Amino acid sequence: MRATCRAPLRCDASAAVAERKQIRSNDVVPLFYDRYRVIHICCSMMQKWYQLPDDDLPRLKYAGFYGENCEFTGFENASLPDARRLSGASCNASEVTAQYPAGKYWCKCRNGTEVSIRSNLMSIIKSWGVFFNYVTNFNYSYTDITCADAGMNVKTPTSRVPFTTSLRTAVAPNASTNIVYIEQSYWGSGFGRIPPFYIMVSGLAGIERMLVTALQVPDPSTTDAFILEVQRGLDGSRLKFDLEEYGDLPAAPSSKWICHARLYNDGRQCDCRCGMPDPDCLFPNLPVRNCGRGEACSTMGRCTTAEASAGLSDTTQVYVSEACTQLYLRGHTDLAGYMGTEEEYREELRDFGADKLILAMSNAPKIFALQATTSEVVWTKYLGPLDPKCASAKPKGGLDPCVPWMQLLPSAASPHAELVVITPSLGQQKVWWMDPLTGAVLREETMPRDISAVMPLPNQGKTLHTHPLMLIDSQGGLQTLPKDAAELQEAAGKVFHWEVDTVNQVVQGFAVPKDGTKRPSKLVPIWNMELGSLGEKILTAATVQHRQWDHVPVHIKGDASILYKYINPNLLAIVSEDTSGLNLYTLDAVTGHLLHQSQVAGGTSPVHLAACDNWVVMHYQNPKKTRFEILVTEFFQAKADDGPWEILFGKQGARSKSAHQLERPVPLQQTYIMPAGVTAMGVTATLKGITPRSIIMASTTDHLTRVSKDLLNPRRPYPSTAPADKKTVPSQFAPTKEEPLPPYAPLIPWKHTEMLNYHNALHRVTGIASSPTALESTSLVFAYGLDLFFTPFQSAKAYDVLSPGFNYPLLYGSVGLVLAVWAAVSFFASRKALQDRWK
Repeated sequence: MRATCRAPLRCDASAAVAERKQIRSNDVVPLFYDRYRVIHICCSMMQKWYQLPDDDLPRLKYAGFYGENCEFTGFENASLPDARRLSGASCNASEVTAQYPAGKYWCKCRNGTEVSIRSNLMSIIKSWGVFFNYVTNFNYSYTDITCADAGMNVKTPTSRVPFTTSLRTAVAPNASTNIVYIEQSYWGSGFGRIPPFYIMVSGLAGIERMLVTALQVPDPSTTDAFILEVQRGLDGSRLKFDLEEYGDLPAAPSSKWICHARLYNDGRQCDCRCGMPDPDCLFPNLPVRNCGRGEACSTMGRCTTAEASAGLSDTTQVYVSEACTQLYLRGHTDLAGYMGTEEEYREELRDFGADKLILAMSNAPKIFALQATTSEVVWTKYLGPLDPKCASAKPKGGLDPCVPWMQLLPSAASPHAELVVITPSLGQQKVWWMDPLTGAVLREETMPRDISAVMPLPNQGKTLHTHPLMLIDSQGGLQTLPKDAAELQEAAGKVFHWEVDTVNQVVQGFAVPKDGTKRPSKLVPIWNMELGSLGEKILTAATVQHRQWDHVPVHIKGDASILYKYINPNLLAIVSEDTSGLNLYTLDAVTGHLLHQSQVAGGTSPVHLAACDNWVVMHYQNPKKTRFEILVTEFFQAKADDGPWEILFGKQGARSKSAHQLERPVPLQQTYIMPAGVTAMGVTATLKGITPRSIIMASTTDHLTRVSKDLLNPRRPYPSTAPADKKTVPSQFAPTKEEPLPPYAPLIPWKHTEMLNYHNALHRVTGIASSPTALESTSLVFAYGLDLFFTPFQSAKAYDVLSPGFNYPLLYGSVGLVLAVWAAVSFFASRKALQDRWK
């Protein structure tokens, strides 16, 4: 089952479309906390797979186009040539199948019995295919305007018998009226039926669905108009069709323009629904943005039908469609079958440890705390207005005073955490320690000036409700908040800091020095890597994700032998660009040791990085070959397999090692071809790291898809027909015949069944985050940007959950029988032992 996010941040479980939610002109910065703990979530509904045997079909209730009450059909009229009559005493599924015609899927007999038409029902279920397998409540989402007339014939604007969207011309209603006037000259033959019925009203102000409840017919001898009494606001809003028309459009956008200023009159595309008309919309050959398929942008800057945009010259008139028994606009959903309520799925998520909070910060700047299972707003916190000087200020490296900062400390996996927020200001910044559950400010401090970085210090519980912070200024000086925090001196010699300078193209590492009992006052540089002198430009960097949760330190091959993963929480991946292509550097952020370097000839930006456990993936563009590629690098220890005895009882595994004592890893690397570009990448997270990882990608085609890490595996063997120079994997790390590893294929396909957002477009996704649940098989995935999207995801299906059809009575009966047999055997054994003693 999928959920719908609607303003104001509400989750509707009966819908099948994960509609987009926009926080206008804001990017979202999410955090996680379990319940409560913070996590990124918009709407939360568990996706399941139910297979229905024939015996389950009568329990489904079908509505909409898929059923009709037998009592109200014309088939009970014996005068009709193809009449069929369903008897009340013997109404059953077999009789219905034999006597009721095709096209109906359930009916109610005269005696009230509800039966399903099995053959017809199975045909529609089989035609659903993949959709049926992945949607629990049989939700259907409409991608086109769909109308069902009095005979329940389905019509769309593009069908063989098209849906007429401009049947009548009426006077444009305002937002407050519930009446639509149609002049007699436009009435024609009327609608051909009596209310209630649905109509679609389209004008230059947009499209609205209305329910006609009454019809007043005027005297033909007068000039009075026909009056339609309608019910409005069916989709949450009432359009004001009689808008005041715009005059000459200005050369620059006014304050009414809500989209990005550079999109106004850019000559590239017609930007609709931006608060005011775009001059680009005057050119019909330009593509239309922000409207649905087949829609046009009117002269009022609103999405409407192509007929209304071309046929209406002003806002005084609207088009009225033909009458519909049922009417669905694009994006509407219909609950075709029922198998559970919204609250049932919420409770299921809560039982599985998904009762979490979303903490999302926008550039407004404002913090939103949303409940995971309902997406309702728990609390909000406004950080104050931005300094007007920030609009013209140049971006600053490190901690930008014009950008809000938020972090959950000590981590999202901690049973108790504090939300630390730094307010944006060019003047005096504030630091807040907040309770993530309530939004209450626990402590407030004044931020010193000229701070370039903030680091949390190890907290031993000495400062209650105030996690200590280490502040680093532009000269490398050290300060703390709260002031004189003892944790800085205790962490001396144990805390390291690294910086990626994209201005000077330098990567540097520092340490907090330890000088006896003296409090450290300045960082000490310990290593640096200058890339600017080599003519390289740093593009991006990434560290290891999900370090706060457990992981599996070994990989078990098909022959039960073990490969030891190179797990280094200080792993740092950096991508730079030069004249020949891209360079990927993987190094230890503490020691500065270069672990691996890769050069991608011809590679160019945009580049996206993701690192987790012992691997790094890099997605980039290869313009020379006109394709997108992804490079995966995986690190293993050169240590040989000493058997399970060494793992369980060896001393080496229990002893901690210094970063300076780690051996150089063995890198394995492979390149794959991707079907499209991506805008963001993330990695699934589980509590123990046992479930295979999946890489979640937001594509440039507005899809959110997943690629299993097992496919992006550098150990995948080459086919036997491959050249000898391709078989370069060392024998220690080569896969065995028993290992279910697919042969190497350069192209990674994107399957439609692995599109997490199905057919719903996700625009401008800038980040993807995930968090574990109580189920090891389930990870919670949240994508954020212009759109917010959430879904629970199972990389290896629900292997730790019993199926819904599990036979619990048999299980309880078996356990009860075993206990009864054990009690009986114990009784007779003790009795026999007592009798033997009396002999």
